[in-house]
Amino acid sequence: MMTITVPSTINQIPQLKCGKSKNATVVPTVDLKATGAAAAVVAACRAVGFFRATNHGMPAGLADALESGAAAFFALPEKDKLEHLHESDSPFGYGSKSIGSKGDVGWLEYLLLAVGSSSVMAVGLGLDRDALRGMVVGKEGSDEMVRVNHYPACPLASGATGFGEHTDPQILSVLRSNRTGGLQIMLHDGRWVPVAPDPDSLFVNVGDSL
Repeated sequence: MMTITVPSTINQIPQLKCGKSKNATVVPTVDLKATGAAAAVVAACRAVGFFRATNHGMPAGLADALESGAAAFFALPEKDKLEHLHESDSPFGYGSKSIGSKGDVGWLEYLLLAVGSSSVMAVGLGLDRDALRGMVVGKEGSDEMVRVNHYPACPLASGATGFGEHTDPQILSVLRSNRTGGLQIMLHDGRWVPVAPDPDSLFVNVGDSL
């Protein structure tokens, strides 16, 4: 695993502050092939805003290939990765430590790639399958995307926040984890709870736009 040279700005990266909890059962699970899946998706989004999706139809080999390719990229020398650094006027490409355009920082590096679905959610809401996608995809292109985060070994004994407390601006975020824990979500009552990693499932988070 590649390690990032410790910069003088490491103190600007927030320390872990979310309390640990053993209660991971609050994350609902939705079998996307089960009868009533669309209604179950809507119920989970309203109750928690986050759920684990099983029987999602994504071939395991596809996800494994994406993860393997990303790992190979992140293992490249720093100078080679910087050749793919995103432009100032575009979020797509390679990034390190800086998260978004608001000055947030984290102990991570990432690749952001544009791709070309929110149809199950739309059906559950009684809308046309492409209704939600149409809210963000216009004739000029799509802002559906794939983001691959890599959290290098951290030199701080206590650890630093990889990707800090935030909400997603999109309609939906679909997450796939490897076998490393660390993801937490905040419930409506303000409690933070861990999400157990499960590379065979997908995790869906409701974004601000929905």
